[in-house]
Amino acid sequence: MERSVATVCSTGAQAPASFALLARIFDNVLKNPSEPKFRKLRLSNPALHGALVETEGALKLLLSAGFRLEAGTEESGGFAVLPECADLQLLQGARWLVAQQTASPASASAAAPAAPRVAPARAERPQGPARPRNTRVVLPRAAESEVPSWFFEKTGAEIKAAFLNAVKRREESQQLMTRAQRERLAAARLPAPRDYARVRVRFPEGVSLQGEFGVHELASEVPRWVTEALADPLNTFELALPGARGARLDASSGVTVAGAGLAPSVVLNFRWTGESAALMKHMPSLRNDLLQHVAADEG
Repeated sequence: MERSVATVCSTGAQAPASFALLARIFDNVLKNPSEPKFRKLRLSNPALHGALVETEGALKLLLSAGFRLEAGTEESGGFAVLPECADLQLLQGARWLVAQQTASPASASAAAPAAPRVAPARAERPQGPARPRNTRVVLPRAAESEVPSWFFEKTGAEIKAAFLNAVKRREESQQLMTRAQRERLAAARLPAPRDYARVRVRFPEGVSLQGEFGVHELASEVPRWVTEALADPLNTFELALPGARGARLDASSGVTVAGAGLAPSVVLNFRWTGESAALMKHMPSLRNDLLQHVAADEG
C-alpha cells in the first residue's frame, strides 16, 4: 500500500483529488458496510475515471484495500467491487494511509502515531485550473414554474429563501433600468472574441451550473468540474451537447475546450445515467453550499 501511496504522490497536481476521493470511498464503506451502492464503483464515472483510473497508483491502492475489478459492458467501462467477505481491516489501513496525505500539517503532527508523509518522486506541477472557474448556480428566468416543488422540499427553507431573494433582486434591477440602459446592456452581451469559454450545465430540476474554462484546457475538465459540484459525486452522469439529438459530450480523447465546440459559450444538458437516473430522480443534484449563493439569470 505504501508504494501505491508514493506513486499517487508522484503524480503531482492529480494527487490531492485522488486522495480526497479515496478517502470518501473508504469512509462510505466503513460507515455503511452493508450498503451495496458504496461497495460497487462504476469506473466510467468521470470523477472515478480521472482520479482513480487515470492517476497512476490510485487504482492499485484501491485494489490493495480489498476491491476487485469486475468486467462490465462497453458503456459501463467495468467496476471496482468490494466483496462481502472482504477484510475491512485492510480498508481501514488504507484509509489511515490516505489520511496522512489529506491531513493538515497541524493535525498530522498531533496525530498518534505519526507517520512520515511519503515524499513525491518528482516535483509537483502547478495545482488548480488554468483559469479561475468563477462557479455559480444560475436560477432560470421563470423560477417558480421551472423549478419543481420537491426541489425546495428536499433543500429546505434556507435554499428557497435564497432563490426568492435572487428573483426579487432581478425584478427590482429591471424595474429601475430605463429603456436606453436595457439597450446598452443588451449590446454589451453580444458575443466578443475571448480566450475562454463560459459553460452552463442545465440540471433536471431547472437550475444551471456556470463556470469558465480556458479554450486550450482539456474538455475533460468540464465533467470533472461538474462532479465536484454534485451533492453525491459517486453517481454517474453524462453531459449532452445542445441540439435536437443531444449527443453526449465526448471528453475522453484529449480534445480541448475549443476543439469540443464549447467556446465562446455553450449550454450543456445534465443527464443521470444507469442506476443514478432512478436514485436521483427527485433529489437535488448540486451541493447545498452552492445553492445558497444562487444568482438570477439576467440573460
